[in-house]
Amino acid sequence: MTLLDAIRNLAVKDPPTAAKRKLYKTNKILGEGTFGVVKEATYLPTGRNVALKGIKKRTSHDSPEVVEAAVKREMAVLQTVRHPHIIALLDWFETKDKHYLVFELATGGELYDRIAKKGKFTERDAARIIFTILDAVAFLHEKDIVHRDLKPENLLYRDSTDDADLVIADFGVSNFVHGDELLSTLCGSPMYAAPEVIKRSGHGKPADIWSVGIITYCLLVGYPPFDFAEDLMDLMDAITSANYKFDSPYWDNISDSAKEFIRSLLKVKPAERPTARQASIHPWLCKYSFRAREAERLFHAQETLPPQTPPRPTEQKSTTEQDAILQTPAVVPRRSITPTEDDDLPNLVERVWSAHSDSLFSPRGKLLKAFRTLQAVGRMSSTKKGSSSSMEDSQEEMVQSGTKQAETDGEAKEQKVA
Repeated sequence: MTLLDAIRNLAVKDPPTAAKRKLYKTNKILGEGTFGVVKEATYLPTGRNVALKGIKKRTSHDSPEVVEAAVKREMAVLQTVRHPHIIALLDWFETKDKHYLVFELATGGELYDRIAKKGKFTERDAARIIFTILDAVAFLHEKDIVHRDLKPENLLYRDSTDDADLVIADFGVSNFVHGDELLSTLCGSPMYAAPEVIKRSGHGKPADIWSVGIITYCLLVGYPPFDFAEDLMDLMDAITSANYKFDSPYWDNISDSAKEFIRSLLKVKPAERPTARQASIHPWLCKYSFRAREAERLFHAQETLPPQTPPRPTEQKSTTEQDAILQTPAVVPRRSITPTEDDDLPNLVERVWSAHSDSLFSPRGKLLKAFRTLQAVGRMSSTKKGSSSSMEDSQEEMVQSGTKQAETDGEAKEQKVA
């Protein structure tokens, strides 16, 4: 904290919720979310262990208003959802210099770590994991929420048992999107980003579906589909053209159904990808997951239901029904977001993207390859001919703004995680 920050804090009164900070005793660092450090903490009144995410209100790059907007959006999303496979927000408070979000504690580690330990998953286990993810993603999409940063590092196990529940975490860049509305901020993690995210052509719910396709590929062979890319721009070119293969011998014993499932999710055109609900009842998932088969049965049962007749205008609701309606929270209208009127935090999110680029090709950034040797990759080149003008603009902006910071931030994060 600088001297100016210290003087500023003396002049600022504690927010009303600041007293809650004394109720939590922080322990070890669990990791870093999109915009904050997450620590294990104990809620002293009950002794319950939780995950406490602290976000600085003022950074060297961002104003308090920008940070507050990010926190409020993450809170708005998490307060909208309650699902067994989505991390639960338990509480929130703020002090003079930080926002705090209190989450349930998932102690089983990341899906990333289990991939690194196992090398790869069987088709049966992979299918069950993917159904769990898709079921939660479908729930989010039905609430008009896009996660935008689905990856093994953001999928946590509730405990260390082999059959532990998996939950989606880190909603730092999630957002609301309605109907045909599109977002255009360059966000998420490069290896898992959809073509339309990279090209800034406008993205929505299908971007999450692409990410699930990448995760599926990783689960089955232990490495991502575009790991041959030598730098960030090679990666972007590969993603935007869906230039991936099912390499021999690694894919020789994997079923055609699994490959077809991945192909269906990794379509360059967003409109050609299935919805999360449609993907969750794919034959490959139904073969291995009872929950997928049950979802398929319910899906088709709903298709055969006769249309319901709406109530007549003259019908009066009972007193009980009226009371229930009055007690139902009103839906808060949300602003329209289009590719030209971007998210609230374009600069902040794009800097996070840039910071990913260098560490992307480190042993942590690239999934541990069970069957291959990790190769060190040199510095990213700053130019590349032959791309479209819009792609060049995106690539140059990311490389120029992110390379220097990525070298320091990426190394620092590696040391902290280690």
